[in-house]
Amino acid sequence: MISFFKLRLQALRNHIPPTAAAFFCSELSPGRWVRLVLFSFAGFLILSALVTIAIDPCMRYSVRLGPSLYIMDYETIPGVLRQKQYDSVVIGSSTSQNFNLKEFRTHLKLSPVKATASGCYWATGKLFFDLAREARGTELKTVVQSLEIPAFFRLPDEHKTELPDFLYKKPGILDCCYWWNYDLWNEYLKNIRRILFKTTSTWADYRNPDLMFAGDYRADQRKFGVERLRKEFRNNRFRPQDSVVREENFPISFRKNILDSVRGNPGIRFIFYFPPYSIFYLATAADTGLLRPALNARKAIAEQLLAYGNVELFDFQTDFDVITNPDCYKDLIHFIPAINDRMVRKMGNGENRIHSVAEMEKNNSAILDHLKTSPPEI
Repeated sequence: MISFFKLRLQALRNHIPPTAAAFFCSELSPGRWVRLVLFSFAGFLILSALVTIAIDPCMRYSVRLGPSLYIMDYETIPGVLRQKQYDSVVIGSSTSQNFNLKEFRTHLKLSPVKATASGCYWATGKLFFDLAREARGTELKTVVQSLEIPAFFRLPDEHKTELPDFLYKKPGILDCCYWWNYDLWNEYLKNIRRILFKTTSTWADYRNPDLMFAGDYRADQRKFGVERLRKEFRNNRFRPQDSVVREENFPISFRKNILDSVRGNPGIRFIFYFPPYSIFYLATAADTGLLRPALNARKAIAEQLLAYGNVELFDFQTDFDVITNPDCYKDLIHFIPAINDRMVRKMGNGENRIHSVAEMEKNNSAILDHLKTSPPEI
């Protein structure tokens, strides 16, 4: 048997270059073994780095061979903001991910991208804005940003999740944290498997730049309706918790993350809006002591933002046709994509726009009156 393998080895030597034969077919001495291991490891690192650069799962580079999949929001948004061509950016949390960017082009004459991530607090929104401002410069004309109640009283530097800081920095010559990042590839491949086998959305949906980061929302309408809402309510998902509201955080966070951007960029048009959380959320917020501070914050926001001529403010939290209809929701805050389209149309028509603090106070009173006269039941 040994002689057989020797013959095969000799035959192999006769068909490969002498240099290669000397390296691969010589005696495996300790020094050669070490070199072989080191060369193999270096080759693996180089190959894996080239694969990451070519596929570019987080859209970090301007040229990529892999598909542009708008799927990992916190990881992909920096690449989108740096690489795409746009004049506007939509900033917000998961309630903003349902937007179809085609509606903005049609009704607001904008060419936007989304910087929308699940649980996006104001500090994260400020980070997205700064990235867009740095990338587009004077080409950035408009910012559309949601004002979410759960973000009102967060610390001025608080993020919902730990951000991959290296992705928020510009690519360097040695982008090692990206090239050899197991967690990114694991999440990317896991999401691809989900797209292919476990979702009603298609591959084209996740590649569609108009639906970026929308996930399954626009495809699976079975996730919405009163039965789903009732189930999520009982599971305590997205219910305002009975905890201390840190009202002292609001003025600092609002100034640092929103007001300073408005004040420092008079040439940019800012469109802010309060999204239509369901009446069930507002009722629960009243029970847990969150609603009154939230309404006071809404008034303070109006007082400060409306002092600037580059601001438009819209209030959809008093759109009672929507917020009282349980068929529009999958839980207390997430609504059907048609509501996102409806909001853009109303923005284009100037509907639900707040022009004065008195109008905001009137809307706040309307919320309290509706909860008092028509308390919701689920």
